[in-house]
Amino acid sequence: MSFALPARFAPIEQPGSNVGGPLALEHAFVDVVAPWLRVSVFRAGVDGVALSSGLPTQSGPLPEPFLRGFLAGMQSTSLSTTSVAAGEYDAARRAFTSRSQGRGPSPARLLLTESASSGAWQQLEKQGGDVTRTRCLLAQLLAGDDALDAPVLAARSAGALAQCRVSERELEQYIRAQPQAFFAPSELVTLSASFVSASDLTMVLLHGPVARAAELEPLFASIWRSAQPGPSASQAPSRLARLTDFSRVQTGRLVGLVVGALCGALAFLFLLSWLLVALHAPTWLALAVPCCALLGPTLAELLTSSQPSPYMTSKLLAYAIGAGVALRPLQRRLDARRRTARSATSAAGPS
Repeated sequence: MSFALPARFAPIEQPGSNVGGPLALEHAFVDVVAPWLRVSVFRAGVDGVALSSGLPTQSGPLPEPFLRGFLAGMQSTSLSTTSVAAGEYDAARRAFTSRSQGRGPSPARLLLTESASSGAWQQLEKQGGDVTRTRCLLAQLLAGDDALDAPVLAARSAGALAQCRVSERELEQYIRAQPQAFFAPSELVTLSASFVSASDLTMVLLHGPVARAAELEPLFASIWRSAQPGPSASQAPSRLARLTDFSRVQTGRLVGLVVGALCGALAFLFLLSWLLVALHAPTWLALAVPCCALLGPTLAELLTSSQPSPYMTSKLLAYAIGAGVALRPLQRRLDARRRTARSATSAAGPS
């Protein structure tokens, strides 16, 4: 998935999420100038054909019944949605937009989920703040919660004083310096662009406070216009394409692998078959067991792999060639050894 973002957006190393359910967070970005503004990219494996069955055949308004069913399957776990509105559908990209509003994590929780090297924390450090101590205070006060009310905040202050080694006056100054709703649940608006492929769903979400919704609209319009979905699993390069996409170094490694696998196959077949004959196994069994033990695991690995590598395929071919080359000469040697052993046994018998 690719889309345009202003240069002021930076990746979040430890991003927080406003969406749960089957969606997996792939990327997240925060506006270093306005940390309340975030962009998240989620992906989920879905049956694209079944999901697309409820979409219009042409571009236009997104049907409300489709959006309600879609959101029911992508149920949020940390954002309590109060209103949802359908947007538009782009048939060429199999993409649609929506807008939702609800209550989410507090600004304090969102700040704590950011890496200590993020823009917001670097700004605090430039202003003379202690990043380590401030993160300690937020962690102790929130204690895993997304938001706090005044009584709980007061009750947890004593523990924060002891754990973070700050005075009561310093803690009071810090709390008073924060915005009024710093520990309260955020009233958020989320603008979403969803892209459906044959095997997966990609969602680009733009989050921000309801009070700043007017500032989100132009940015979301830019994301929607520029977004282009990447190749899905069904559009991945073919096995033949992966085999031909090789550099000189990779080709050298492949040749080394083939030569090594061929030599190893010959040594394995010879030693195991010789051992089985020594244990009085029939010649056909002494040949079949080494061949199956050699080819079976590699063949099973190749068949069960969703994206078999050229190295895996080449190793199997080397084993098969080694078995084919060694089979007839080895059979003749084993038969000759067996006849020699029988002759020796007969000569040593009673006259």
